[in-house]
Amino acid sequence: MGSLPDFELVAGFRYRCQPGCGLCCYTTPAVAPGERARLIQLDPEVPLLETSDGWAQIASRPEGGACYFLREERCSCHAVRPATCGEFPLTAHVGHRVQVSVVLTCPGVDLSTLARRGEGTPLGPLSSDLHSEVEYVDLEVKHAETTGQLRWASQRHRSVERRLRREGSWQSEEEVRARLRPRLDELIPTALPEEPPPDEEEELESLPLFYDPAFGRVAWCPHTGGVEFLSLRETGGVGKHLGVLAPPTRSPGLDRPSRTLLRGYLGYVLERDATISAAYQQLLDGEPGLPEQVVAEDLRMIAGQVLGLALLRRALTSDRRGELAVHDVENGIRATDMDILDRPTAGLRL
Repeated sequence: MGSLPDFELVAGFRYRCQPGCGLCCYTTPAVAPGERARLIQLDPEVPLLETSDGWAQIASRPEGGACYFLREERCSCHAVRPATCGEFPLTAHVGHRVQVSVVLTCPGVDLSTLARRGEGTPLGPLSSDLHSEVEYVDLEVKHAETTGQLRWASQRHRSVERRLRREGSWQSEEEVRARLRPRLDELIPTALPEEPPPDEEEELESLPLFYDPAFGRVAWCPHTGGVEFLSLRETGGVGKHLGVLAPPTRSPGLDRPSRTLLRGYLGYVLERDATISAAYQQLLDGEPGLPEQVVAEDLRMIAGQVLGLALLRRALTSDRRGELAVHDVENGIRATDMDILDRPTAGLRL
């Protein structure tokens, strides 16, 4: 496998970091061996969590708090931040290749490109808005090549293919896409699936997040009464309980632009190698069927989650309008995408 990243899924997206957001800092960023000294020189007290491969992670505050270096909604190590921080809102998945896509939960990403994808119109070149982020991705890929991560992912992909061929369950990424691209409209549900009751209370650190201008960083999680929304504090813990909302059971009406946007999002998710690699992992774990079938059900579930969260985010502001508009669907996508990207795959996420 060559180490040259594929940036096709980044083309056409515009990006502008939103001051006061800090959403990308609610994590424990990986630190390469060569990055460690600069962070310690900046702050000798930086809490580094050692990993078995010589790398480390910057600890976050407990109870869902932000990275140690986030201070008053600003990164205090910005000049020497690790490559994993500098590449955001880009993310790279490694399987048979290194494929880069955009984290659409980031509020600084303009989602109108998804509508153009849904319409099948040209996307334009790679935006200069993401020039420095692309450079950080290149640096991250070089780190992964040096440590053997790329070789491991390539070998893993070949091993997965051999096993699924033996079991009669193999379809290549391009075969799955070719079969599902014409079916995206039919994967938008007419009725939203019922949310299963939560098995146990999840830790704040593991909950999916989105940013809302009115509430800040908001975590959401299943609740016996529906879906619970919590605003999180930078220093850790819940800032405010925003409420428990009953999940909608009927799919809302979509005007033509919002349906085009949702179709564009499903198409974007389908083009990610991580989506099909997640299906491979489910098959390895015993899920019956072919990758095409697993991915189709996955896209249907994602569409339902986008619509459900679009309705719930609107209800947080006591908005009870009828059909969903483009802005509502964008809110649903932003509340969904990071959760989708965080799922286990048969490959590797840098």
